[in-house]
Amino acid sequence: MSEGTGLDQFAREFPGRFYDVGMAEQHGVTFAAGLATGSYVPVVAIYSTFLQRAYDQIIHDICLQNLPVVLALDRGGFVGADGPTHHGLFDYSYLRAIPHMIVMAPKDENELQHMLKTAVECGRPVAIRYPRGRGVGVPVDDHPVSLEVGKGEIAYDSESADLAIIAIGATVYPAIVAARKLGDMGISVRVINARFVKPLDAELLCDTAKSVKKIITVEENVLMGGFGSAVLELLEEKGIHDVFVKRLGIKDEFAEHASQTELRRMYGIDEESIRVGDRRSNQAADTAASNCASSVPAVSHSAFAPARRSWTSISSRFDLRRPAARRVGLRLLQFRRQFLLACFQFRDFFFQRGDAFLDFLPFARTRLPLLGLNSFLSFAVNRRYNFGRRSSTTP
Repeated sequence: MSEGTGLDQFAREFPGRFYDVGMAEQHGVTFAAGLATGSYVPVVAIYSTFLQRAYDQIIHDICLQNLPVVLALDRGGFVGADGPTHHGLFDYSYLRAIPHMIVMAPKDENELQHMLKTAVECGRPVAIRYPRGRGVGVPVDDHPVSLEVGKGEIAYDSESADLAIIAIGATVYPAIVAARKLGDMGISVRVINARFVKPLDAELLCDTAKSVKKIITVEENVLMGGFGSAVLELLEEKGIHDVFVKRLGIKDEFAEHASQTELRRMYGIDEESIRVGDRRSNQAADTAASNCASSVPAVSHSAFAPARRSWTSISSRFDLRRPAARRVGLRLLQFRRQFLLACFQFRDFFFQRGDAFLDFLPFARTRLPLLGLNSFLSFAVNRRYNFGRRSSTTP
């Protein structure tokens, strides 16, 4: 997988330091653990979705022994053209549950090189998750520097922020764009680049929660057990209850085949969806706060849920210009075409083999009424007799 992970040039320049194990992910992870016991710091570059095959080896061969192995998770998040089998949407969830594991995700290519240096020098199991495709296009520093483990940054801020967006990885820049647009609408927003899924920057996130009170988390990962769940767990652990939290991410389903842009729009994590969701969440939080007694502490997710939707609003979502609706429409057309083809084939068989079919009629009339087909059979038989009379003079 040297070409897929972008290591073909490294393999040519350093052939003695490169090992291609093909699709044997379990062997590759255990091999790296063995190298780590010999004072090496191996970097294992694997697609996020294929690292799932080596989950047992990550736990027992690397993390249980707290070995300094760096897992470079390529194609984290939506992968677009490769389809559902290649989406890397579960790594935040399945990696952050493992003791000793550090999980981080860079917002751009410059931060990626700093994280790689951090991972090599920290002496612990580390997973760096980055998306498929080209970088953002920011200038890259001449020399990478180590980052403080578990420390995020404020990527965008405004005075007296009404809302805080806590983003991770590829969702940081869309969150910044959404924050600027919301600022033009009179809603001040703070955007935090968390950098680390584990450990979280408890000081930065808790101070933000205490001062802003309204938080939105954005991740290109499943919501169950993901980055947003980690933030909620942190607030519960620190006893911060008087804050509203809305999580944006991938719901409990397998994402379909579409481009990265389409998928991010479909699942509400592109810049426009974040902007709309932030504005609605800010309004919903204000309404819920005014209706709740201040003496009842709660971390509310449902407070951001919209009121009962009208049938008009629901039907308006079925727009054939939307990729998901377009696929549903195509499937309905395919089903209609197949059903009509089956009907025509049955009609041709009946007119050609009608006498043999009539032998089946007594049984059919006693059994098939349960399926609501008796009237259909009677109609078909009459049609056959009428057709026979009309065509009796024809050769």
